[in-house]
Amino acid sequence: MTAQTSRSETVEGLAAPVVDDDLYDPAVQGNLHAYAAKWRALAPVVWMSRYNVYYVTGFDLVRQAFNNWQDFNSVGGIGLIDNRTLARPQGRNVLVGSDPPDHTRHRAVLTKVMMPGALKRWQDMFDRVAGDLVGAAVRKG
Repeated sequence: MTAQTSRSETVEGLAAPVVDDDLYDPAVQGNLHAYAAKWRALAPVVWMSRYNVYYVTGFDLVRQAFNNWQDFNSVGGIGLIDNRTLARPQGRNVLVGSDPPDHTRHRAVLTKVMMPGALKRWQDMFDRVAGDLVGAAVRKG
């Protein structure tokens, strides 16, 4: 693990310990829980200098942020890169990468087709397709 420095980053009045871990390093990917525990032990929020983002380390704060779309919005996307800075912005995920009122409208449409009653109407087709796929895999060996 990367050694923690005593530096802190202050943005809009929030001071957070700085970490420089590479989230895509195989050592981090293979041991993510240990890294997350290290960050959580440092503070509820850390500044990931490599990506210029805050990393919220605990469930309760993450939940608060998700429920406060006015302050923590999805305008630039939901990944580490702000889609607004790209020459060719990537497509938006209309459900996860949107905020009310758009999110509410998209969710209402999907909820209607994903409710258990609606999915039950598709059960026979799901079973038939699954059976065909399994049968083909068995025949192929």
